[in-house]
Amino acid sequence: MTADMLPQDGAIAGIGIGCWYPDAPNPSRLWENVLARRRAFRRLPPQRLSLASYHDRDPASPEKTYGSKAATIGSAGLC
Repeated sequence: MTADMLPQDGAIAGIGIGCWYPDAPNPSRLWENVLARRRAFRRLPPQRLSLASYHDRDPASPEKTYGSKAATIGSAGLC
């Protein structure tokens, strides 16, 4: 889309959402979370990733992650 294709008032409509988002079971809740600047990051569940095997606070550690939180989708049975 180029600038000359935009409506004069600059309004744009988002039509359709085909994704799953953490803490947002529907598009209305997604927009509520976005507008409220909510963060959906939680400590990683052990059944999702064993932090004992992969976590190291040192970001330079090879083949390790220094992150311990993620935005997981619990309702999908993935965490």
